[in-house]
Amino acid sequence: EPLPSSENSNPTDSAVPSSSSFELDGTWLSLTKPAYTGCHGVNASQESIYSLGQMAFDMFRPTSLKCSIQGTFNTVHRVDKEEILGTGADAKNVVSIPRSLRKEIRQSLEDGSAELRTYNIVVAFTIEPGQTISRSGGKQSTTVRQPIRGILTNYGYLVPDPKVPDRYSIWFTGGSIEVNDEERDMEGWRAVFDEAPGRDMVEYARVLAAKLLLGAEIADTMSPNGTMTYSLRRPIGGHGSAFCDVLYLDEKLRVMRGHHGSLYCFVKVPSEEDST
Repeated sequence: EPLPSSENSNPTDSAVPSSSSFELDGTWLSLTKPAYTGCHGVNASQESIYSLGQMAFDMFRPTSLKCSIQGTFNTVHRVDKEEILGTGADAKNVVSIPRSLRKEIRQSLEDGSAELRTYNIVVAFTIEPGQTISRSGGKQSTTVRQPIRGILTNYGYLVPDPKVPDRYSIWFTGGSIEVNDEERDMEGWRAVFDEAPGRDMVEYARVLAAKLLLGAEIADTMSPNGTMTYSLRRPIGGHGSAFCDVLYLDEKLRVMRGHHGSLYCFVKVPSEEDST
């Protein structure tokens, strides 16, 4: 389970290095158990198992696909002003910013008073063998014969909250799912995701709400390399809406508390520059 929350603590009261003292940038490995709901137990390696629908907000089918999680990573890096604002005819990425933050972020990027960073969540997972996958159109179902490794990425951003020290407002703009080892697993990957069954009424309602409220665009067909994507053209977010407080940060360790009170601990993955 996620570490217990500390509801009475204040992120500004702790005598630890603040987020202004060290770089947030880098790749971080989560030491905290995934916060997805409805764990389906563990496999022989004691890795937690969840459905793909729980991991990806029902955006990818089959949503009932059982997957074990080997690791969750958080990639954070600065976003260039030109990358988010665009120039001339390329000025289109502003749609990836929540409406309530657009003016503030555009202004802060232009005058250099704040920096926008990515906040991507990358999950290494394995489709568990032995499960039977139904197919659309009444076609014969398929059985997963061997473990199939994949990568699920949820693309997000964070920006400092100007009123609360060490607090970062967070929003997500889309995601992708792809096979990890094309040479080894592509045939099995396609057998699972090609002609996947349709969504039930609850899943259909969730996806419809995402399309109407968030401007979700979902690709139900995969690219030649096996990748499937979704995007949110009207992401929800804003100061005080979805955020994380940095409780501790140094060169190797980061501890954050989410807006629901859960604590998350990350260790920094050494980069090639760190090892030279």
